[in-house]
Amino acid sequence: MRLARVVSTYDQCNPILSPLVETADLDVLQLDYVWPQVCPAGPSYAPGLLRQLRSLHKTLYLDPKLHLLTNAGGSDPRGCVEAVAEYLCEHGDAKLPLTAIRGDNVLPSWEELTEELKAADVELRDIATGKSPGELTQPLLAAQVELGAGPLSAALAEGSRFVVAGCYDLSAPAIATAVIALDWSWEQVDDLARLAVAAHLPQTLIDIDPVSGLTVQATSGEIIDPQEMLSKILLAASDDGVIRQADVSCQIGPFDLQQKSPGLFCVCGVTGHSTADEWMVRLTYQTGYCAEGLLSCPDTETGKRAADRLHQLLDVENDERRTVKIDRLSLADSAASRLVLVRCQSSEREPCVEFVNALTSFPAQSKLHDCRFHCSPSWQPEITQLRCPLSRDAIAVSVDTRPAKEWR
Repeated sequence: MRLARVVSTYDQCNPILSPLVETADLDVLQLDYVWPQVCPAGPSYAPGLLRQLRSLHKTLYLDPKLHLLTNAGGSDPRGCVEAVAEYLCEHGDAKLPLTAIRGDNVLPSWEELTEELKAADVELRDIATGKSPGELTQPLLAAQVELGAGPLSAALAEGSRFVVAGCYDLSAPAIATAVIALDWSWEQVDDLARLAVAAHLPQTLIDIDPVSGLTVQATSGEIIDPQEMLSKILLAASDDGVIRQADVSCQIGPFDLQQKSPGLFCVCGVTGHSTADEWMVRLTYQTGYCAEGLLSCPDTETGKRAADRLHQLLDVENDERRTVKIDRLSLADSAASRLVLVRCQSSEREPCVEFVNALTSFPAQSKLHDCRFHCSPSWQPEITQLRCPLSRDAIAVSVDTRPAKEWR
C-alpha cells in the first residue's frame, strides 16, 4: 500500500498533484488544506479542491484503487461533498462513493457543550500553557475538533473513495487506511506510531509492505535529507520527546531514518503508547487587531530620517488606544539596515485602520521622500489558539457515505 500526504493552500490548485497521482501509483492521497487563521468572506469549504478536481478526476476515475481523504470541508463538509458530487455527475462519475464527515465543527453548539462539560465537572485546559478557555473574554472565532482515525476508517469500511472532513488529526487518514486496508489492530501501537511519524515527513511517499515493512521515499524530483527530516520530527515533539496524535502517542528516541537502499528509508527509533480517549479541540480567539508596513530606503541615513518622520506623523506617544513600534532593522545583511518596520497593535479595529490610512496618505508619502513601502500597509485581526483535550464521547460525529448521484 502506498500513501502520500500533500499540503495545499485552501484556495489554490497545487501544481504538483497531477504528476504525483499520475505516476506514483497511489492507494491513498491525503490532501490537507491550510486555512487562514481568520477566514475571509467566501465559501466555508476549500474552493481549491474544486479547482484541483479538474486535474485529479481523470486518475480518480481510471484508477479504482485510488482513495482521496481531505480536510477540504472546512466548516461545511456536506456543502463541499455536494459541490464535488455536482462536478462528478457532470463528468460521468455519478457512482463514485463520497463521504461527508460532520461533527468536528463545534462552534455552533459551543455554549451547550461547555454547559454540559461544566455540569460533568470537566474543565478544558490548553495542552501547552494550561490556560482555560474561560479565562479569555475575546470573541471565539472557530472551534474544531481534530478527529481521530475512527470516523475515517468507518467511511473507508463503507467503500468510500472520496472522504471529506473539516478537521482531523494529521495522522488520522494514514492510520484509518492501515486499519481498514491492511487489517491492522488498534493495539499495534508501535506500528501505528511509526506510521504517524512518517505522516509528518513532507514530500514523501509512504509504503507499507508485508516483507519490507514501512518505508518512506521522496516524491519524484525530490531528495530526502535525513537531517532535515530529523529536525522536523524533533520540532513536532514535546520536550520529553513525545508526539501526541489522536490515536497513538509516539515516543521519539533516538529517531532515525535508516537507509535500506538508495532513496529508500526505514523509520526507526519510534515506539507507541495508547492514548486516553480524547481528541483535541482547537479554539481560535480574536485578541485584537494589528497593522504594519515595511519601508525600504535607499541608504541607512535615509532610513533613520524616515523613522524619525514616521514617529512624528503617527503621534506615537499621544494615542492611548494603540501601541505603535517603529524599528530600523539591523541584521548582518547590510541591506537590512535600510528597512524600517512600523507596526500598530490595538484591542479595537479603528486605531489600526487610522494607522493604515495615515501611512498611505499623500502627506505621509511626500515626507518619506525616496523611501517606499514593499507592499501597501494593511491591518488584520490578531488571533490566539488553544488546543484542549476533550473526551471523544462529548463529540457527536456523523459519517454519511453515498454515491455522487445521491448527493445532488
